[in-house]
Amino acid sequence: MIETWMEPLTDMITALLCGNYAPTIGHSNLHTALIAHGYGEDRVSRYQSIDVSKIQRAVLEYYGQHIYEQYFGKLSASVMARMTRWQLSSPDRYALLAVMVGMDADTLFGPAIEPTDPLLERLLRYKATGLVYGKNDLAAKMGIQPGQLDSLSAKYHIEPFWRQIRQERNRCIRLLLTDNEYDVIARAAKENGNTQLAVFVRSVILEVLKNKEELLCE
Repeated sequence: MIETWMEPLTDMITALLCGNYAPTIGHSNLHTALIAHGYGEDRVSRYQSIDVSKIQRAVLEYYGQHIYEQYFGKLSASVMARMTRWQLSSPDRYALLAVMVGMDADTLFGPAIEPTDPLLERLLRYKATGLVYGKNDLAAKMGIQPGQLDSLSAKYHIEPFWRQIRQERNRCIRLLLTDNEYDVIARAAKENGNTQLAVFVRSVILEVLKNKEELLCE
């Protein structure tokens, strides 16, 4: 049985070895295509990195164990970053990844293709339903952290359509402590049932103020 990727991969490698192609300046269509196919890290950033584990799973499923182990079994984030910046000389992995996302050599080395953001597309699909989601629920459905919803809406100027998490406690006091002071508070918090340090300190301060007010009222 001939694998469906054999012919396009042969064409790609032949084009890379025999054609007049050169790395593009200022853009990488391979990076753009991998992001568009959902192989980017699920986080909002100016330059989205490729998720190595997603690439490895996809290669294993698409090409099988032998090619996976030979070319991608020990793939690291740094090598992946170098690939998407045209900094590797070997054409093998370029060809394998390009074919996996349906690219030919002319597209791979051609003018910059229009980037798409799977996270944005996912968000717009949920928005199109007209439903009002809880922030945590929507973030879980999208596979990101709740705070990233805010970053995503700000990045693409999308009005939030989810219920915001409202917190009464939104003010912060920063305390600088000596090692001894920190140890004293930590021991007291542990004796108080391993209460979180910040919660313990807040409760102590409020209790002291409450007692002070009661004394003044007597």
